[in-house]
Amino acid sequence: MYTAIDNQTFNKQHWLFALIFALLIHLLFFVNYRVSITDNGAEAQGRDGIEIGLKKLALPAIEKKISRPPQQVPVKPKPLPKPAPVVQTEIKPLEVEELIDDALMDSVMEEEVVGSSESIAGGGNQELEIVYTGELLAWLERHKRYPAAARRRQMQATILLEFAITAEGRLIHFRLLEPSRFTMLNKAVETMVQKANPFPPLPPKLRLGKAEYVYQVPVEFILSR
Repeated sequence: MYTAIDNQTFNKQHWLFALIFALLIHLLFFVNYRVSITDNGAEAQGRDGIEIGLKKLALPAIEKKISRPPQQVPVKPKPLPKPAPVVQTEIKPLEVEELIDDALMDSVMEEEVVGSSESIAGGGNQELEIVYTGELLAWLERHKRYPAAARRRQMQATILLEFAITAEGRLIHFRLLEPSRFTMLNKAVETMVQKANPFPPLPPKLRLGKAEYVYQVPVEFILSR
């Protein structure tokens, strides 16, 4: 009796396990099938979705600007200035004559200046003129007399004397250019000139063929201390 019950119980359990196992297998098969369908659909949709997303998210193309070096503009050399044309001036015959006249006039003026300087310097020899003037002063000093009355009254003066002589030293004329306020001293100068005549003759190099030679010399009357 216990064996029949046990067998019945065992059979019931066996079918129950078989039913559960079959349900599990069907469930696994169903789940596997759903998963495969889901994966395939998602993959297909994923491809489209990615393409759509890329299309939607596609950014505008960015143009890359390539920086090129600035082009060097060739500098054209400046043209050299043209040389000024040489203008040849023709000298007319009248202009030539004027130039000759100007040159002659300049030479004449130079000769006049040289001649006047030579006459002033005593024939162009200044040193000889100074020496001869010193001889004239010494010659006049030898014939000068200081009046005693003028000494006692302490009369002093410097008188400028001008006289003209010939080349041989003969006195032609004289005058007092700057006389003194003392008449006694002025007369002493006049007496000195007359006594000094004739004067020493001019050296040959100072003779210019003139009729007279004029000299100016100071005559001093100064008391010695």
